[in-house]
Amino acid sequence: MRILAWILGIGVIAAVGFGAGALAQTATSGSDEGDVVASADVAAIYDCPSGSQLDEYPVGSRVFAVARTENGAWIQIRDFDAPGLRNWIPARALEGDTDLAALPVTVCDESNVVQVTTTTVASTTSTSQAGTTTTTISGDTTTTSDGSTTTTEAGTTTTEATTTTTEAPDTTPPTLVQVGVSENKIWEEDTDGLTCGALPRESVVSGIAIDDESGIASVRASWNIEGTPGSVTMTPSGNLYSGTFGPFPYLTIPDNTDQIVDITVTARDGAGNQSSVQTAVRLHSTGTCFG
Repeated sequence: MRILAWILGIGVIAAVGFGAGALAQTATSGSDEGDVVASADVAAIYDCPSGSQLDEYPVGSRVFAVARTENGAWIQIRDFDAPGLRNWIPARALEGDTDLAALPVTVCDESNVVQVTTTTVASTTSTSQAGTTTTTISGDTTTTSDGSTTTTEAGTTTTEATTTTTEAPDTTPPTLVQVGVSENKIWEEDTDGLTCGALPRESVVSGIAIDDESGIASVRASWNIEGTPGSVTMTPSGNLYSGTFGPFPYLTIPDNTDQIVDITVTARDGAGNQSSVQTAVRLHSTGTCFG
């Protein structure tokens, strides 16, 4: 026996004619009583009353009802796309052309419910060449509760290798050459009643600094006279760096004396490496102009 039925909203009597019906409600699974939850315009279709949802049919669809559960809460219908298959829908979601209670009673064939019992996966092999890894995985064989088997096709996955290159840190200090002074002896500045005339009062310190990896960050000349430190940042002109040593005021060193002042030229690169070279200038007090 088959009865044509409409899929319609729960608790709403469908109007006569194709596509009629107000709201549909989708049944929840796992209940012989056909409990339902609200939905907009579709009804859920199940493999068994206590099984899983398979599909959703639009409200107003015409279906063939072929059987019912003993309590009449669920109706077995013919599948839309495969008429040889049978699905289930809550009775409250159908309006039959004739009384659905006239349908024969049946139970769901649990073999329709796919339950994976055995899975066999073959081994995986990998090969690598020129930065590419190819992985071939054999298909899976699945045995269902009714004894049938399904085998998926083998697949191949290719993954491009990513190579990250980290450069070694720069640990090489700058090259510092040709460090020297324009005057190897200078005098303090004049004071009242004491003048040294045209004698040099300052000396230009210079040197060539090169660093091909991190570049030159700074070059400085530094010294210490009578416990007092001093320094000057040397300015570049290409690879040549220069700075001025002096002039120094009267009594920078004791009167009527002179002393050799060591000048340290230090070049630092962008990685923090540094190299130093020393030169020297003899500093005379103003009083030695007359001695």
